[in-house]
Amino acid sequence: MSKADTVVGRRGRKPILRRRLLETGRDLFYKKGYYNTGVRDIARGARTALSSFYDHFESKEDLALQYLLAEEAEMQHNLRAIMHKYPNMRDCFRAWIVAKKKDIRSGRFVGCPFAGFVYQSARLQDEHRAEITRINRNWEHLLQQYVESAIESGQLRTDTSARDLSRRILMLYQGGVAGWRLTDNVQYIKLMECAILEEIDKHTSSNRGSRE
Repeated sequence: MSKADTVVGRRGRKPILRRRLLETGRDLFYKKGYYNTGVRDIARGARTALSSFYDHFESKEDLALQYLLAEEAEMQHNLRAIMHKYPNMRDCFRAWIVAKKKDIRSGRFVGCPFAGFVYQSARLQDEHRAEITRINRNWEHLLQQYVESAIESGQLRTDTSARDLSRRILMLYQGGVAGWRLTDNVQYIKLMECAILEEIDKHTSSNRGSRE
């Protein structure tokens, strides 16, 4: 093998190692906790030298930002896919919660990654707080767009506040997940589903007469 081939090979391995470090960091931050995870833990889990970590990330704080971005991208992708598949709001949120139940049973879901990150510290670093705020704003915006499409299609009454309804749905989701995590009782997820569907039903066109 020539020297040039060796250099190309090393360059080719760098993106792979970066992805491995990120995936290891994501798993540890999510399941073990950001403050309970050290750079050595991440390097060990990624099967690489500690010094290699700093070839790809400036610090654990830098990796945490990438972690939040990756979790947001996955959340947005999954939620958009469900919204696209189920234009009916009740069907959509049923499917969303069914997916969460499956992830709970498999051990893939252990709570909201963003809420979990925030709960670990009374005072977040400024860059982490800014990122969490942006993620939550985007999450609300995605839900709001979906509610607006339901209003336009006639599923919901025209006097429905898309912003308020999307926030209530997100609040019920976070509350249900927190209740489940506190008690390890999946009944909270079922209660969350009922509460979200009831909230949607309050604004359906079929309820107009009963509310006037």
